[in-house]
Amino acid sequence: MSKIKVLSRRVLMRLSSSVLVECQLQVGHQKITRKSIEHPGCVVIIPKLRSGRYLMVKQYRYAARGWIWEFAAGGIEKGETIQRAARRELAEEAGYAARQLKKLISFYPTPGISEEKMHLFLASDLKPAYAEKDEDEEFELEEFSLNQIGRMIKSGEIQDAKTIIGYFLLKEL
Repeated sequence: MSKIKVLSRRVLMRLSSSVLVECQLQVGHQKITRKSIEHPGCVVIIPKLRSGRYLMVKQYRYAARGWIWEFAAGGIEKGETIQRAARRELAEEAGYAARQLKKLISFYPTPGISEEKMHLFLASDLKPAYAEKDEDEEFELEEFSLNQIGRMIKSGEIQDAKTIIGYFLLKEL
């Protein structure tokens, strides 16, 4: 493996919580340019209801050009731990607080273009909680069995990677 050294870093654009950068790298004897998105990370929460069913959110995702079913998720705010972010997002998007919050996995959803890391949690022993949702979010909630989620993935109704990863982790529990 070649040693990699960052020669320069230039900010191309600042977004609300992300930064698009261009870097010059030394890879062995070769100089290359790469663009990437620096992102603070995200949490994904799978709310498990007492019935054994799971809550999912249907929301419009511009990049996907449509409404998609997914597990609740959101960005990690500055100074926030991943557990605190997961609890906040659970209240904002699902209207619940979890007595049990178990981290299942962390992963990079798009390592070719972004340093964003997602942290997936299972939330259980839920109680109602209220938190103001983000003003730019519009979504609906629905309960699904694990079998229903699996059928939705197979039919292409669910194409969201974090939700698909969550589904396969749930099958292993």
